Amino acid sequence: MGDINISGRESDIASLEKIAFGLKIIPLLKGRVIIDEITIRKPEISLVRLKNGEFNVTQKTTHTTEQKENDIPPFAVNTIFLSDGDILYTDQKSGKVTEWNGVKITVKDLSTGAMGKKDMTKDISFNGSVYSKHLKSHSVDLSDLTFQIHAKEGLYNIRELSSKLFSGKGKGAVTFDLSGKTPSLNIQSILSQFRLEEFLHLLSEKDTMAGEVDLSLNVSMQGKGMDEMKKTMQGHISLRGENLVLKNYDIDRTLNTYKDTQSIGALDIGAFFLAGPVGTAVTKGYHYEELFRQTGRGEGMMKKFVSDWNIENGVAIAEDVAIATRRNRLAVKGRLDLVKEKYEDVIVALINERGCAALTQKIYGSLNNPQFQKTTVLQSAIGSVLSLIGKGEKFLPGAQCEAFYTGSVDHPK
Repeated sequence: MGDINISGRESDIASLEKIAFGLKIIPLLKGRVIIDEITIRKPEISLVRLKNGEFNVTQKTTHTTEQKENDIPPFAVNTIFLSDGDILYTDQKSGKVTEWNGVKITVKDLSTGAMGKKDMTKDISFNGSVYSKHLKSHSVDLSDLTFQIHAKEGLYNIRELSSKLFSGKGKGAVTFDLSGKTPSLNIQSILSQFRLEEFLHLLSEKDTMAGEVDLSLNVSMQGKGMDEMKKTMQGHISLRGENLVLKNYDIDRTLNTYKDTQSIGALDIGAFFLAGPVGTAVTKGYHYEELFRQTGRGEGMMKKFVSDWNIENGVAIAEDVAIATRRNRLAVKGRLDLVKEKYEDVIVALINERGCAALTQKIYGSLNNPQFQKTTVLQSAIGSVLSLIGKGEKFLPGAQCEAFYTGSVDHPK
């Protein structure tokens, strides 16, 4: 059959250039629907999640007391081939749109329970493979997306997942468990050598940083909605890079300026944390123009950047977060509450070669509107602090200090 249109509740669901299938007759005589093969060519599919939470593919039906959920019998399909497809998903409540282009799908051994059930997610089983030339959502374009999927009894395993994102190479695995009363989700992913500037352009039109960064994450959560899932989030996230270029501001130059003028109290070292990849990622609403005004001009360099966070019940705890420029080193302690979207006891410090803090500043408030406390000088004499900037010297001969940072970022030599 060719040139087929399928209508839904409020609009067309799909149009197909061609569909072919083979139905087994003998099982049909026994009340079982078994299809040997379905081939679908060049489908254009439009899935819509309506404002009431239902989908356009479902029909409004009214069952009498005599009707049962299994009016429509279970069915099985040995093989489904879909090629050259385009899929558009629209969420009317959030206004979000996701496009899949150049889709190829192969599904084998598909079987379902009774089709009249309200929730069929636990009764579907199949093995499949998916390829998409492009998946676009919120200005993000994943290209050459491919993965294998296995579904059985409400457990959906996605394996061998790979894609290209921000010019980097991604791979990972996802497990979505609907078998119990509370859904659970586990995501394991690595994105290698992605271009930081491409990611940051999603947050600001300004050119702030450039370079290659590696991201790895392993997070688990459970709940019946995103709010519940965020509260139960557990896992680890790591972001690392070397020789990242900071455009329009130079940390070392700014520190030297304050050293020469002796006006150390006016220095916002917390702004440097927000200038880093983690700061820009979590402060999507932050005004970068103000940051540029504070930090001056020029071009700086992060020789090494490490940002490792443990996540417990929706709170990200700094495990190893530090930046090394050509001459200085900054480190961070504290927590990011991802549920309440606020900073918790976040302290940024300028540290010496022993990991001791010379200057500290606390960041507080919401993630999208951070506030800075006045820079704290951890020395009895300002001059001795200023002498540390860019040199990595000891505080004072014989002086003892408690290390603020003991992580993997060495002091610049």
